[in-house]
Amino acid sequence: MTSTGALAWWTHKRKLPSAGLTTTAAGCLAGAHGIFWGLVAPANSTIGGWNLNVIPAEWQRWRNQWEYSHAIRAVLVTGALGALVACVLRYTSEDCPFPKPGRTRFYGRMKSA
Repeated sequence: MTSTGALAWWTHKRKLPSAGLTTTAAGCLAGAHGIFWGLVAPANSTIGGWNLNVIPAEWQRWRNQWEYSHAIRAVLVTGALGALVACVLRYTSEDCPFPKPGRTRFYGRMKSA
């Protein structure tokens, strides 16, 4: 998440066309982390404290919270991966940080050597 956020910041700072996709990826990953710490971790700690001989009546609510939050996280992480792959496939030739042969990079712009 940190590296994707840094990439989003870098592309926005340089006003690159890939900024939207990298920001989407960073937002998806931030949302996935938020769901983990807000829904999955509390469910894990609650369920982990149960006595296996006596399952509480509200066990289905906790199971559903755990299961559905994992499913939402999977969608968000897959969306982040998709946004980054689309960014690479769509914009690599325009704003790749590595110069092509015969070209040099000067302050974030390509110029002929």
